[in-house]
Amino acid sequence: MLLVETDKMFMDGVVKVLSSKYYVSVVDDHNQGLRYLRDKQFSVVVNGFPREDSNLIFINFCRSLYPKIPVISYSLNPSEDFISKCYDAGVSSFVFKTQKVSDLVKAVDYFSKLIVR
Repeated sequence: MLLVETDKMFMDGVVKVLSSKYYVSVVDDHNQGLRYLRDKQFSVVVNGFPREDSNLIFINFCRSLYPKIPVISYSLNPSEDFISKCYDAGVSSFVFKTQKVSDLVKAVDYFSKLIVR
């Protein structure tokens, strides 16, 4: 799986938990994330980037370039407007960073099983 995250506190916790089940590649910007997607195969993308505008652009690029790869947004932003925009852009699931990491793991487990290769 690919984790796009800039917040080291969240990144370390998420990687620690998810790496027990998945090989986790971590990048800290969307451009690097798109390069990784182009060069490697991933079953799921977890997008924890904090900026709303770049999140939506990244989700749109992922959906248009790699429509079969699920994208999970992992965010602190509780705005219903932002969540709605993420779903409109094509995100597969939305998990709040205030939820347990196990909730993110459940989403990754679910969507990684659905990928059509």
